[in-house]
Amino acid sequence: MNTDMTIVLAAAAALLSGLGVLWWLSKRLIKPGIVRTLIRMSGLATVVLIAVTGGLTLMRSQTQAAAATTTTPLVSERATAELGTLTVTLDAVGNLEPGDTQALTFGASAPVTEVLVSVGDTVHAGDVLARVDTTDLEANLRDAELSLAKAQASLDALLAPATELEIAAAEANITLVQAQLYSASQGGSSDADVEIARLQEELARNQLWQSQINRDMRVAQEEARGGGVNWLEQQEFDSSVAQAENSVTLAETDFQDTLTDGPSGSSLASANASVASAERRLEELQAGPSETDLRRAQIAVESAQLEVDSARQALDDATLTAPFDGIVADENLIVGVVPLANSAITLIDTSRYTLNLSVAESDVINVAVGQPVDLAVQAVNDTPVTGTITRLDVSPTQSGQLIAYAAEVTVNPTADVPLRPGMSATATITLEAYENVLLLPNRFIETDATTGQTVVQIEPAPDVYTALPVTLGARNAEESEITSGLSAGQTVVLLARETSTTTQQGGLGLGILGGGGQRPPDGFQPPAGGFQGGGGGFAGPGG
Repeated sequence: MNTDMTIVLAAAAALLSGLGVLWWLSKRLIKPGIVRTLIRMSGLATVVLIAVTGGLTLMRSQTQAAAATTTTPLVSERATAELGTLTVTLDAVGNLEPGDTQALTFGASAPVTEVLVSVGDTVHAGDVLARVDTTDLEANLRDAELSLAKAQASLDALLAPATELEIAAAEANITLVQAQLYSASQGGSSDADVEIARLQEELARNQLWQSQINRDMRVAQEEARGGGVNWLEQQEFDSSVAQAENSVTLAETDFQDTLTDGPSGSSLASANASVASAERRLEELQAGPSETDLRRAQIAVESAQLEVDSARQALDDATLTAPFDGIVADENLIVGVVPLANSAITLIDTSRYTLNLSVAESDVINVAVGQPVDLAVQAVNDTPVTGTITRLDVSPTQSGQLIAYAAEVTVNPTADVPLRPGMSATATITLEAYENVLLLPNRFIETDATTGQTVVQIEPAPDVYTALPVTLGARNAEESEITSGLSAGQTVVLLARETSTTTQQGGLGLGILGGGGQRPPDGFQPPAGGFQGGGGGFAGPGG
């Protein structure tokens, strides 16, 4: 609302107030009739005069007040443009994670016999944490060790050269079997020998028939069930029948040899086989083991050694030991109960911490492994913590339209800072540093709403302020580089939004002119603010 409108409204309010007072007086103080009417008319004229006079007085007062009002900007802060180093950084937030976390489990399924730690305990690498029952595991290890010893003895016997006593024994055995062969070739047959040979032939034929019947019956049973004889059973049946057939052939030969009163064919065959075996044994002793026999014995030893190693490892796995220095974070063991397969004891390494960060694609080109990082850990704000980027993923992660790259920061060891897993921290990575540039705090830089230019406020003369256009270079969260428009040493000001206003007021009273003021009758309520007379008139209630 402008000044003229304010004056008009004030005059109108004064006029209405005067009419109201005069009407009330006419009803209270003047008798009915003509005299009252005349007084009312004269009162109306008086009120009009008072209103006009009050309006003029109000207009004069408002004009004087407007002329006495001045506005002066307030300077809240001053700053000087100076040369310095501008550091551009990247901030990212994450949580501290232990350098290593391992869920330890037993390699054997057996009841727990001993638990030596609790949650929160500090342990060192190699410390025993818990054990399970090892009775069966120890027995398995003993059996495996015996098998290994037997295989090793066989290999050693093959590798050892033949002694003179072994060779002499082999030669003597050859002489013996040769004598047996000669005796078999010189013998004749009696009637008893003939009958025995015949009975042996008949017995061999019966065994052949039995083998054939067993085979045929089994095949018939399997076919009746809708299946068939598997390959292994078929091989066994065929082998049994073939052996029985050979026995029949040999028995027939012996029977015929007995009838001709010559030497026994089976005896001759057995004696010849014995001679051949004795001679082969002597050759082996003299030549040593073959490559095949030697390799077979070596494989047996290697297989037995693997069994021993497996049994020993299973026994070792029955005891949980700490793989590194750390703190027990979780323990799920009960003595006498078989432990869970997924996790028995969880151990964390608190000697070092890492921080996983997410770097935007626009910043990742300025980030590299080995860059130093400043950390602000909320729980220990006053203590400096530093770190180094130790991993930067090549493959990005995408969330909606945002593409980022995971980076890992390894916190430098700080014995004086009580860090704990899960603490939140803000990592500040230095991306670039601009040296010897003109700097100004960001709060002194603004954008002109009319021209759109970047400006700063300067004070060329006392209480005179001018917007000076400037050009910006690199920026960070606190300050910016001024590339043009401002010189080193110049002072800029920050103007407050509020202004200082000084007003000198003239007489604003409208008052009802009259003699000495009288108190209005009881029940009279003046307008808000009351009436104010120039030299008397009515006072407010209680005045």
